[in-house]
Amino acid sequence: MGGIFGILASNCSISKTALEYATNSLAHRGPDDKGTVIIQGGTSLEIGLGSRRLAILDLSLLGHQPMKDAETGNWIVYNGEIYNFRELRQRLQGEGVRFFSQSDTEVLLKAYGRWGERCLGELRGMFAFAIWDAKRSRLLLGRDPMGIKPLYYCSAGQNFLFASELRTLLGTELVPRRIDPGGLINYLNFGSVYDPMTMIAGVSALQAGHYAVWENGRLTDSMYWDLAPQGRAATASSHLSDNASARKALEEDVYATLDQAVRNSIADGVTYAVAAGNDNADACTGSPAGVTEAITVGATDSADGRASFSDFGSCVDWFAPGVNITSAWWLTDTSTNTISGTSMATPHVAGVAALYLQGNPTATAQQVRDALFNLTTKNIVTNAQSANNHLLFSNF
Repeated sequence: MGGIFGILASNCSISKTALEYATNSLAHRGPDDKGTVIIQGGTSLEIGLGSRRLAILDLSLLGHQPMKDAETGNWIVYNGEIYNFRELRQRLQGEGVRFFSQSDTEVLLKAYGRWGERCLGELRGMFAFAIWDAKRSRLLLGRDPMGIKPLYYCSAGQNFLFASELRTLLGTELVPRRIDPGGLINYLNFGSVYDPMTMIAGVSALQAGHYAVWENGRLTDSMYWDLAPQGRAATASSHLSDNASARKALEEDVYATLDQAVRNSIADGVTYAVAAGNDNADACTGSPAGVTEAITVGATDSADGRASFSDFGSCVDWFAPGVNITSAWWLTDTSTNTISGTSMATPHVAGVAALYLQGNPTATAQQVRDALFNLTTKNIVTNAQSANNHLLFSNF
């Protein structure tokens, strides 16, 4: 998850203790690492940045935040994940940009240094971040297109503050604790408060698909992404009903977008599953390109199910040609409560079953199958992840 906090103080200094206190109020969002920094933005401006990190990518100290770009002097605090960061990294390297970590944080920081606000249009992921632009003496706040990651901001006297949570802002004692009537009415009518309103007067939520720039004491808010780009919605609605080619183009666009989203996630090392239901392979789905190793695991109480499981391997191969598939299955005899299985991918199946039955001598066949699937799958997942493999599962 992660959490970020920041304060811009004009004509006054920032208390290091207060900065750390506000940052640590977000510890439940980021237990793995913490950091704060106070930056001199000129003779009358100080910038304090704080981060609580939940480490997902690049677990080393090189992913520590706040992070500085040594070439530009820019600083970043960031919460989220950029799914296409490897692709962006390669593009930036092609333009001569050097990297010192494997984190998506550095990719975002370098992308801004190279492309400015235009980098927002290149990002695919969920994020909320703040970048202090040292040369231009300005702060950029950005939020992902769907608004998955939260980001709140406000002006309080000579200070400008932002944080991942409202209570962090309130905890600074710089923000008056006053209810916003509009936010309250919004909540009572709809059960939630819709951005940019909040329940606290003077505090706003950065809207999804927007970025804000603080510069010379002024804040400007801009939209960089929209669900229906200008002109596209009208074109779609006017042509879909009577234009088969337009409908097909939109369908292909949706499929391509979904396919790219899955590919980006696979590049992050996420484990995926292929499901098949009740002794047949009709429900199986395929693996996107890029997966080279797959393990299918199944359990059935019928010989027909075993045969169907063999068909499932062919089905996976049809969806994902070239994938090296290793299959394992076990057969539970419902009348004798005995188990048999292959030794290809799960040689420990019999041992696991024996141990389970020792502790659960009255277990039914269904309970044994469930335990086998849960325990065996967990073992295979652990081994495969440690080897950086991808998995495809079949649960019969």
